[in-house]
Amino acid sequence: MKRFFAVIDKINKIVNFIGMQPIAKDQPRYALYFDRVVMILIILGTLALVAYLAKVAMAN
Repeated sequence: MKRFFAVIDKINKIVNFIGMQPIAKDQPRYALYFDRVVMILIILGTLALVAYLAKVAMAN
């Protein structure tokens, strides 16, 4: 169970790191939307992974 929380912590660090990246003002608008979509996909993937890991942890 401790390893499970370590994985979540690591994912949080990655998401925070990506979230901290400054968005350049001279970037075109679509790049900004692209960044946001990538963030949403990463978060959804993370949630799916966490749910899967929880299911595996419960099974054991």
